[in-house]
Amino acid sequence: MSEKQMHPIIKWIDYRLPVFSFMEHELHEYPTPKNLNYWWNFGSLAGIVLVIMLVTGIVVEMIVLRTMYERDHMDQVLATFGLILFFNEAVRMIWGA
Repeated sequence: MSEKQMHPIIKWIDYRLPVFSFMEHELHEYPTPKNLNYWWNFGSLAGIVLVIMLVTGIVVEMIVLRTMYERDHMDQVLATFGLILFFNEAVRMIWGA
């Protein structure tokens, strides 16, 4: 969307906070190589997977493992083993094996 095609209200907002022109530049005018293919996406996908794994780990720590700190050592070992089995089966269900 060029400067001439913008609605006057959007022009007013874009003059004070250039969100629309930034998005226009990043999505339409940004130079990319001609041989761009799906292999270029694996870096960002790896970053997204890393963030998902961190969030999952923090949630499991807060919900499951914190309650186990006050119990006996054997309960902690059994809970850890149970979590390993649970996540192993979850990975098998998602990706197959």
